[in-house]
Amino acid sequence: MRCIVIQSCMMAAVASFAGGFPLEKASCGVFSPDGRSVAFQQEQDGRLAVGVLRLDTGCVEWVEKGPGNAFHPAWTPDGGLVYACGHLTLSAYEARKRNSDEGYNIRLWKNGVKKDLTHGRWRDSTPSVSPDGRTVWFATTRGAARPGLCVQGNNYMYSCPIEGGEATLRRTSPGERSGGGVSQPVQSPDGRFLAWAEVDVCGDVWHIMCARVEDLDRACRLTTTKMPSYAPRWSPDGRRIVFTGCKAGDPGWCVYVMDVYAGTIGRVCEGREGAFSPDGRQIVYETTQGSLVLRPFEADKVPWETLEEESPFRDVSAEKVLWSAENVKPGGPAQPLPEGFNTSAKTLFVRARIAAGNRKIGFEHIFCGSFKEHSHAFQLYFEGKGLPYWATRHSDGTFAGVSVKQLPKDFEGTMTGVRHGDMCIIKVDGQPAATSLAPNGLMQCLGPRTFTVGPVGGEGAASRPFKGRIDKLEIGVGWPSNLPLPPTRKEFFK
Repeated sequence: MRCIVIQSCMMAAVASFAGGFPLEKASCGVFSPDGRSVAFQQEQDGRLAVGVLRLDTGCVEWVEKGPGNAFHPAWTPDGGLVYACGHLTLSAYEARKRNSDEGYNIRLWKNGVKKDLTHGRWRDSTPSVSPDGRTVWFATTRGAARPGLCVQGNNYMYSCPIEGGEATLRRTSPGERSGGGVSQPVQSPDGRFLAWAEVDVCGDVWHIMCARVEDLDRACRLTTTKMPSYAPRWSPDGRRIVFTGCKAGDPGWCVYVMDVYAGTIGRVCEGREGAFSPDGRQIVYETTQGSLVLRPFEADKVPWETLEEESPFRDVSAEKVLWSAENVKPGGPAQPLPEGFNTSAKTLFVRARIAAGNRKIGFEHIFCGSFKEHSHAFQLYFEGKGLPYWATRHSDGTFAGVSVKQLPKDFEGTMTGVRHGDMCIIKVDGQPAATSLAPNGLMQCLGPRTFTVGPVGGEGAASRPFKGRIDKLEIGVGWPSNLPLPPTRKEFFK
């Protein structure tokens, strides 16, 4: 064990860490279950190492210190650690070419003994351990269309037994095919809920999500689109979540605390990656200078504000089908869009019950609605790689699209595209809905409104009709009845 002398005496060492002499180049600090130690990651010569700081002595025991990187430590209830680590000797291209299994995986450390919990050419990261100590939660790239390390983000949430065994997919980022991702899953102390960070589409902001452990696809959003947020961690009593966020007027990333039952939020200090002590009276966090420090947490001194909750589904109206047809044949001339299907309506939808009929991979249109000012304003189609896609336009004319997983070639079921306010949503049978957030504002659509089934005119890919069967096509306004409404914070935390 190697000791880092912070000051010359034992008591001063504790005070120095808590006060004016922080642990430099360190982050992701987390208290041990007994409150006597803090695990952390630290940059050393361009690489990350994981260590444990003993608060009574100021000494550091290095858990993983190269070669390679180790990061995102989390404690087990019995005093062990899980963390992500890996030593990559090949580029992502070379690893794929050689079919190498190099990656970043999850490792367990306990009483000086190490055990690999996952293995493979993935990027496993941000692990945490369930309150009963049996399950490890983590984010990963495994399952991506092109598995490996050169993907946009950790699109999937998995769990695995801490005693060893196969990892299980628990949640897919709804925007996985549009640059979305998940990170930092952590279970509440009573085991009922899971909180995590999620981004719907590349370019959107990260936000905090929460769901019951038994149904992670039915999740509520705890932070708004106006507040980028990540790194949630529960308080010991399960009432609060500390997280990193940034609101208008903040100097930068700040440590925030949310009371999920009271529906309030308060800024603790500037910094990031906060975590509560076991008694809830302290928070360890990373300063803006990149050092790890402690500070007391006193709930009565936090400037609490009412949590701004986006409730885009609060006043939704029931669906109203404006146009419907069965056994629709792709092709034919453009038809007028029904009255009422325009951007003054809060919610618009297109729903198609289809049979893919062993379709080939390629670009195929099911529906395209156009306005004089905005051609291809609403599109339900399969893109070039065969992914189901729903696209509308922003107020400036640029596209907002969202996709879900590739469907079986013989898929039979319903695809629904929804434009609700500034949200673009797609729902396909057998998969959770995916959402993209468009900029605020309505398209200016004053001229003639038409739609086509299948080809949309012109040459090339845009004129390819859907080659399967369209059993039913519906165009309407209001919230489609086949989409369950997302839960709210109040529904979970009464």
